[in-house]
Amino acid sequence: PPGNWGGICSKPTTLQNGETATLNTGLVTIQNYGQFLPSYLVQLTIAHELGHSLGSPHDEGSNCGNLGSVGGKGRYLMFPHASDGVHENNDKLSPCSIARISEILQLKKDECFLVSDHPICGNQIVEEGEQCDVGHNDEDLCCYSAKQPAGVQCYLKPEKKCRCPLSPHKHKLNPSSSSIPDARLAYMILCISPSQGLCCGQDCGFKPAGWTCDEETDCQRASVCSGLSPYCPEPSAKENLTVCSLGTRVCLNGVCTQSVCVKHSLQQCDCPGGSAKEKCHMCCQQPDKPDTCASTSSSVLSHHFQKKLLPLVGGAPCSQNQGYCDKFHVCRLLDADGPIARLKNSILHLDDFEDLGDWMKAHWWALLLAILTLTAVMGCTICLCS
Repeated sequence: PPGNWGGICSKPTTLQNGETATLNTGLVTIQNYGQFLPSYLVQLTIAHELGHSLGSPHDEGSNCGNLGSVGGKGRYLMFPHASDGVHENNDKLSPCSIARISEILQLKKDECFLVSDHPICGNQIVEEGEQCDVGHNDEDLCCYSAKQPAGVQCYLKPEKKCRCPLSPHKHKLNPSSSSIPDARLAYMILCISPSQGLCCGQDCGFKPAGWTCDEETDCQRASVCSGLSPYCPEPSAKENLTVCSLGTRVCLNGVCTQSVCVKHSLQQCDCPGGSAKEKCHMCCQQPDKPDTCASTSSSVLSHHFQKKLLPLVGGAPCSQNQGYCDKFHVCRLLDADGPIARLKNSILHLDDFEDLGDWMKAHWWALLLAILTLTAVMGCTICLCS
């Protein structure tokens, strides 16, 4: 919003210690309680934080707080509490978010948005006109960094050459043919910087065939280098419904997304138990029948899970997405605003208004009463002191 630090188009700010800082930045983690988060959850988290930077608050209040709560499509991207990311609305902006972001873009669009017609050296993305891009890393052996003078930055270092196999398709050569020219002419080409692929080593040469460039995961097989390319091949997906995430989820198209309940044609549900510990158990129900919700350790689901208790992993949403499970498998309810903001909202009910100005318009009488009270107190104080 206007006047706030950070966010879209925010200019560098001078801090009290005299240093200059850019506050329109964000930070997310790819680990939770020592476990790597699925890529789709990391992407949702980044998108959520970008939503804040673009001017969208959380979906809260009487107008926005209940969006997506009915219909089975799930909460929207800017919902303040945890999301499992598997429902249709989880990666979409709500009408409230779109309205707020549109307002900010309309206000700010002329300040900092420019059409980009040239590559940006230093963003670690190899774009048209660049041979490589290692950001500001001056220690890279193959590529000039963005710190170098214009004209050489994001270009391969000329002294770094290696004997890399030529592409038979590109050069119309048969690698097994005796007609291949002398190796010094046919194979002496500029090697590709490690910034261009996981299969190019720090010595500016292709890594050997069979070198593991992408480790095996619960839902994907390992990928290995071919020895002929700098790029790591896309990993192949394991079979759908392969169990992952410590037995609480199953794979779908190479991603650990669906609840293990799906494997047995069931739906995951919030456990009916009253304790915070029970809220972090895996529970399943018959489709659209919440009265059948039961823990995997119950006799009702014994033919599917053999009465095995499956605790939800740390960081998993619990209690109708109002909290998360900690590493002790206890459901911790979230307070997104903190105790001071909660006290303020409980007294002033600011959640029902867009900002303080709207609240003052609706409660002008309270403001007038406060002014009269303050005037009376000051008058009494002056009389007593005189």
